[in-house]
Amino acid sequence: MRDPQKFWNKLAKRYAATPVRDEAAYREKLRRTRKYLTTQARVLEAGCGTGATALAHAPHAAHVEATDFAENMIAIAEKKRAAAGIGNVTFRTAWWDELSGGYDAVLALNFFHQLPHAQAAVEHLASLVKPGGVLVASTTCIADNSAIARKLAPVFATIGVFPQLSVFGREEYLGWLDAAGLEIAESWQPRRLAAWFDVARRPGP
Repeated sequence: MRDPQKFWNKLAKRYAATPVRDEAAYREKLRRTRKYLTTQARVLEAGCGTGATALAHAPHAAHVEATDFAENMIAIAEKKRAAAGIGNVTFRTAWWDELSGGYDAVLALNFFHQLPHAQAAVEHLASLVKPGGVLVASTTCIADNSAIARKLAPVFATIGVFPQLSVFGREEYLGWLDAAGLEIAESWQPRRLAAWFDVARRPGP
């Protein structure tokens, strides 16, 4: 298995230049997320890549802290931020288990299934959600896909197509959210076998 940090650092420039695969679904996810943001909201995005989503949400929040463990991704994101003159987004290099604090919204987009310890990551990021706040995640539940996909996922990780993948099902994932004290506010899947988009709220004011 490849070193994930090295893998994503090497991929950063190509990743930044690659168009969004499903632009309509991406725009719909932005729209749905913004229903839960306010201009007083503190937002955290884990695994922000080259920063497009964090910058897109900047006008709808007080501050966005966006993190990724690949410093080359963060360097590109910071260049985008500076070029756009956006002052309420902070980019920094950090692993998911280094994150702390309390946030009105925590974003984890195409994130959990690309980690070797998905359940631990869900639990940790959920712990950062303030009462009344939300965890917004876009997650591929590989175990619910075809038998071929389930079998190929660990093979892809081993040979380096992806550095790491977690195979879990939808019900298992929803169980992790429930155990972390979050309640599903809305769920959406743009098409069969696509990533699920979930907004999970922590009860509170």
